[in-house]
Amino acid sequence: MRRVIKKLFLSVFISVIYGISAVCFAQNAGNDKASLRGKWIFEDITAFEGNVQQAFGLDDLCCELPREMDIRQDGIVCTWKEGSDTANYDFVVRGNGMCFAFCTEWQIVDNRLQLTWTYDVAGDTPRVFDMKVTYKLN
Repeated sequence: MRRVIKKLFLSVFISVIYGISAVCFAQNAGNDKASLRGKWIFEDITAFEGNVQQAFGLDDLCCELPREMDIRQDGIVCTWKEGSDTANYDFVVRGNGMCFAFCTEWQIVDNRLQLTWTYDVAGDTPRVFDMKVTYKLN
C-alpha cells in the first residue's frame, strides 16, 4: 500500500512539474524570434514623463524609427519616411532588444509589437520620457 501511495505521489509531482514547465514555455514563446516574423506597421506612440502622458509623435524623436518593418528569418526591410533599407536580422534583433539608431526592448502583446525604452531629451531643461511605440501585424 505504501508503495502505491509513493508512486501516486511521484506521478502527481511529475505532472505538476510538467504543467508548470508548459505554462512557462507558453508565456516565453510569444517573445521568440519566430514570433517577430511578418509585416509590422506603425500604429501608435506614447510617452510618459513621470506618470503624466505627453503628446508625442515619431517626428518628435531625434532619430527616426521605421514606419513599417517586414521582418524575415534573416533580414528586416525597414521603411522610413525617406525610403527603405534592408538590415541583417541578427544586427537589429539582439535577444529581447531591437537596435536602430538607439536600442529598445521588444515584446509581443495582443498581436502588437511594442518597443519600449527610456528617452532622454537634451536641451535647456533636460527631460526623461518612458516611450512605447506600437506596431500592428499586417
